Amino acid sequence: MERVGTFRPSTMREIRERVSLELSDAPLESSTDLSQVMQAIRENSVPAASPYFMNQLFSGVSSEMLMAEHLIAGSRTTMATFEASPVFTAIELEVVSQLLRLVGWESKEQRPDDSHLENFEIESLRGLCVSGGSAANFMALHCARTHLISDFKQTGFAGRKLALFVSEDAHYSFAKACVALGFGTEALFKVEVDEHRRMSLARLEDAIIRARTLGWEPFFVSATAGTTVYGAFDPISDLADACERHGLWLHVDAAWGGPVLFANELRRRTMEGVEKADSISLDAHKLLGAGLTSSFFLTNHQGLLTQANDVSGGDYLFHDDLSHSVGSVGAGPDLGRISWQCGRRPEALGLWVLWKRFGRKGLGDLVEKMFSVRDEVVAWIHREPRLKLVCQPEFLNICVRVEPPSAYESERGVWSRHVREELRRMDFAMVNFSTDDEGDFLRLILANRALEAHHAIEILEAALAICSCEPSLAETVRTPPASL
Repeated sequence: MERVGTFRPSTMREIRERVSLELSDAPLESSTDLSQVMQAIRENSVPAASPYFMNQLFSGVSSEMLMAEHLIAGSRTTMATFEASPVFTAIELEVVSQLLRLVGWESKEQRPDDSHLENFEIESLRGLCVSGGSAANFMALHCARTHLISDFKQTGFAGRKLALFVSEDAHYSFAKACVALGFGTEALFKVEVDEHRRMSLARLEDAIIRARTLGWEPFFVSATAGTTVYGAFDPISDLADACERHGLWLHVDAAWGGPVLFANELRRRTMEGVEKADSISLDAHKLLGAGLTSSFFLTNHQGLLTQANDVSGGDYLFHDDLSHSVGSVGAGPDLGRISWQCGRRPEALGLWVLWKRFGRKGLGDLVEKMFSVRDEVVAWIHREPRLKLVCQPEFLNICVRVEPPSAYESERGVWSRHVREELRRMDFAMVNFSTDDEGDFLRLILANRALEAHHAIEILEAALAICSCEPSLAETVRTPPASL
């Protein structure tokens, strides 16, 4: 596929000069004018389909994804009710049912091909598609507090100070959830990680004791399966045992690392014990390549999604309680009752199409292939003296520090960031960077199905080729403006 777009950084002023963004009272003169504007948008956007886009936890565009997205857009329907989306509702139920089995929770839901579907009870549902991994983590906290406080919908916290625990490398969505869901950020206890960047079980025990001493009521732990920066997997089985001892809810944030569930040996090495969890989140739009966003929240507690989310006032829309009556035009669950959203695209279709096309084994083969690519790239890095791995990768995040030329030794701490920006200015690649105690390092994310080892190696070769004739970092690494 020919690359369209650019990795070169742009300012807001440059974008407005290149693309006709202004809205006015007058229409465009023709559809050709609109096509030209749309082409300008494409040419000035980041080509995330390219295997040289390793900036975030997604990359690539497949024919299967485009097929699903075309159908979603063309259908222009909502997942709120069965009568508006009967087939898409059945598809989402099938995907959720199979994901539950994949986790190790024997599905109690009726399958969409079940001859008794007309007796379907929405209270049996234990999962749904949500708008991103952050939303899935929000839902986990919301369901966990409802499970703890059965009348939460009526009473709220009722004066209880609930504390939750995540690793110091966990996703920032938990802090946002504490704000949005009314816990407050002081309720969030960040637990230290060990030398492998995994949550320390001993430090978790200490944090639980400390929280109780401070007057908090511990209730929730989130284990991360594939941290955003380092790709580390917290010790799920050990954390599950600790949660059982303390009576805490265990959530597994598998937004990034969850696809290892499709590969049995990788699952055993990284996510052993996941079936002991109370809930899990998983993003299909990342490594698996579904369209953004295709995320799922699953729980092993039947009826909890309805208990936590169903409210009165939606009778004008939700008619599934009448679906068994004489003359009913449809029989199926209205998923809007168990969701925060009313209008919602049928985004479960993305994973369904990929699973249908490749099967469970094919998706597992994809994950294993990416691990092989990672191993080849890591072996190449070990042979390059100016490249230093920040940590041995457990997943598909390669964190590597580029050693500066001797002339720039004083700028060692920011050299990798400089390299990253130079790669963008060259319109060669887009990778991200992170920072630890020693300074900046590159973070290459292997998430594109078309990716081969040579793509990552070419990026690193270009990084090494950035020579000492570059201008001072004082001119190239700038502090972002406070406002646009």
